Amino acid sequence: ASSIKINSKNRTTLPVLKVRIINGDNFADVWALSDSGSTISLIDETLMKELKLKGECVNLSLSGINKTENRKCFKTTAKIESLENDKSSDVNFYSHNNLNVGNQFVNARKLKSDNPKLYKDIRGENYNLRDVKIVLGQDCYKLHHASETSFIPGNESLPMKATSQLGVALCGAIESKYTIEGNSTIAFTSINEVRKSEPDRYDDYSLLHPIGTPSRSPKCINGPASGQLTNVKNNRDEWNWNI
Repeated sequence: ASSIKINSKNRTTLPVLKVRIINGDNFADVWALSDSGSTISLIDETLMKELKLKGECVNLSLSGINKTENRKCFKTTAKIESLENDKSSDVNFYSHNNLNVGNQFVNARKLKSDNPKLYKDIRGENYNLRDVKIVLGQDCYKLHHASETSFIPGNESLPMKATSQLGVALCGAIESKYTIEGNSTIAFTSINEVRKSEPDRYDDYSLLHPIGTPSRSPKCINGPASGQLTNVKNNRDEWNWNI
């Protein structure tokens, strides 16, 4: 049996990384949500236009919890590059005209200053979930899944440090003094793409949305003592995902 102590003063935060997205000579450094609950990757339509990404118009059925949304969108490909190392990969994206994953401010700078031993590797740059411009899903999971996590057992107020090929992200419980507000994100759990029979390559994004639409191990019995920094390696680099 296990017990969970609920602390109303604590909140949770989602794993967000700053990455570089590239289309030829055009690039932008943006915040990306690592979303293992989504089978696809999404890009904000405004960012897609700024990078001059051309897309194939497709009909998309997005299914989430108690909701299925049918929409027309663009399917495109861009390179995602880490700002921390030399890792990069091409990712297929589907456009979204209002990619709003939440409105939570995270004071990563203060978190790093107060806990330098645990968070010495994080960027130390404050961010807000409303600044997220891309969502990385299961289709590129090997690129952004946490191969190692670090935390302090017994401390339920500090988020885990999750390290992936793209860099380091914070996730899990977070003390309220390090964050303001917090809205959850909708995880898209399935996708059904239906190709159009008519010509399907467009550069005019207004074709998709009416004018005025906003863009926008059970073997581990003896664990570490409470208060000790713990690293957990997830050796899943060779997993094959069939989505």
